[in-house]
Amino acid sequence: MGVMDARKPDDAVVDDALLESGQSVKALSDLAAHVRKCYREAKEAKRLVEEQMLDNLRQRRGEYPPDKLAAIQKQGLSELYLKLTDSKCRGAESWIRDVLLPAGDKPWTMDATPLPDLPVELDKAVLLTVFQQGMGPQDADALRDAVLTALQEDADERASNMERLCEDQQVEGGFRNAVSAIISDVVTLKAGVMKAPVLRNEKRLKWGRDFKPLMEEQVSMCFERVSPFDLYPAPGATDCQRAAFVIEHHHLQPGDLEMLLGVTGFDDVALQAVMDEFDGGSYQWLDVSDDVQDLQRSEFESGTTLASPSSEIDALQFFGKVRGQWLLDWGWSDEIAPNRWHEAEVWLIGEHVIKAKVNEHPLGLRPYYHTGAVKVNDQFWHQSIPELMTDCQEVTNASARNLVNNMGMSSGPQVAIDDGRVRKEDQNDLMYPWKIWHFRPNESGGSSNPIQFFQPQSNSNELIGVLQHFKNLADELTGVPAYTQGIGNAGGAGKTASGLSMLMGAAAKGIRSIIYNIDIDIIEPVLYAQFVWNMLYHDDDSVKGDIMIKPRGAAALVVKEQLQLRRGEFLASTANPVDLEIVGIEGRAELLREMVKGLDMPPDRIVPSRQELARREQEKNQPPPQQQPPMLPPQAQQSPQGVLLPDGSPAGGQSHNQF
Repeated sequence: MGVMDARKPDDAVVDDALLESGQSVKALSDLAAHVRKCYREAKEAKRLVEEQMLDNLRQRRGEYPPDKLAAIQKQGLSELYLKLTDSKCRGAESWIRDVLLPAGDKPWTMDATPLPDLPVELDKAVLLTVFQQGMGPQDADALRDAVLTALQEDADERASNMERLCEDQQVEGGFRNAVSAIISDVVTLKAGVMKAPVLRNEKRLKWGRDFKPLMEEQVSMCFERVSPFDLYPAPGATDCQRAAFVIEHHHLQPGDLEMLLGVTGFDDVALQAVMDEFDGGSYQWLDVSDDVQDLQRSEFESGTTLASPSSEIDALQFFGKVRGQWLLDWGWSDEIAPNRWHEAEVWLIGEHVIKAKVNEHPLGLRPYYHTGAVKVNDQFWHQSIPELMTDCQEVTNASARNLVNNMGMSSGPQVAIDDGRVRKEDQNDLMYPWKIWHFRPNESGGSSNPIQFFQPQSNSNELIGVLQHFKNLADELTGVPAYTQGIGNAGGAGKTASGLSMLMGAAAKGIRSIIYNIDIDIIEPVLYAQFVWNMLYHDDDSVKGDIMIKPRGAAALVVKEQLQLRRGEFLASTANPVDLEIVGIEGRAELLREMVKGLDMPPDRIVPSRQELARREQEKNQPPPQQQPPMLPPQAQQSPQGVLLPDGSPAGGQSHNQF
């Protein structure tokens, strides 16, 4: 496919559509030309990277490159391919997923930023209160500590609310699925890319009265995995934020364009022009390698000759600098400097800019975050596990092919026949038991046998040794030993349970580095972007505060079982009156909460909240109510002496003789 599709309308039709949309032809051509120029530069700079990623996919799938496969087939030898790379990649993926995506837990937490001292205005208020009430210095310190404690508790509560909100948004937005797909990209390809947060209008099914279904549209925060083949950073870029520009290649369907009609920021006239030009056929105006499309199919579809889907529409989403005048001419309503370059988002399909707007993030951040398995400084694309073991894979393949060929050659004897002494009608290569051979006399008078048998040498043991050596070498290069997958035996210290545990801990260091990269480069910045969005646009003020994000994949979850065991030991060792007096009820409750979380149980239903514990403690410290004397019946009540009723009789009806 060329740069433009063959069914592109002529320039006159394009110009008419542009004039109807209110965009000048020059402004659109400037924006379109700028995005196209950036795409061509990024595409050319990424050419070798794409070839390497294609080799990685072939290596994991167990396919030879076309030129090497042709050379093997020309020799007529075995085409065996040992999927050693796929085994290592699957082992690494499962190991990382167990750490980053544990059942019932998340690989991050949010804590309130600690307050080392009171803010100046609150400190002045404390001093004023002390002065007005005539308190002493000790009372001032106590009041200051009480205010600081109250502020920290409020901050902790806000952090807890924000954590629950972000976790709920991730559950509904597909965060775990996106991370799982990114782990596969990090392990196999040269990078893994997440796009977040992505706001999208989605239809949700709800149930009304009498359980009648109701369709409701609402804005949802989504988390998406972006294929490394579809992301084009600027040449020389090191990450998505500091790159001169970042372009994503979208593969849209006609229904996707219809859903964009009426959405704020998109040009309906330009969208309608694209749909009119599409007309049910292909609108693939970008040059995409056929190898990329073939290898992105499933393994069962790789042998088919299906062309690209005819309903696919190529679109480019551009994040980078554009001139303010281009945006103003396009129709951007806000006031911006015409002669300055502004961080903007531009969507381009063919010749049509369907969207152009200034990046509204307060820091101008782009919604793309990426990392790699083995990071290379000052590079955007990094190394992956297939690249680390390319030589080992090639040598094991060569050993396996030669082993199969040698086994076939040495599986039985080779036969040499003197064709001059065999009758013409018996000259064939068939051999079977009890076959009768008819020979002519030896004209030279010699006594040599007309048929000779000899056994080719078997080199299977040497080839198996070479194969096994490079398989072990692959364990060292990738950091994913076979025994971590339950395959093979770990020699030496691995023969004992404690020794195997030590080997597993040492092997985890290589995986920790990959998990650390995902933590720092993807999970933490994505959470920060999610936090910023909630601080700016969420309507619940109880979730807003100064919060610190802590990714804990490499730090805590790798040793989760050991940490839970140590907590249990600490809980048992402090179960005595002396330690309880030091730790207090609150500290004991915090320890119990962490233990319950590790057991995958709801802590709020088992351990009382901090407010509930404070209420119980307050009730315990209140003095008991004073008991009132029992009320006597009216006829038994005593009247004070000398008290007379208005009629002169003693009060209470008692006899006067009793006084």
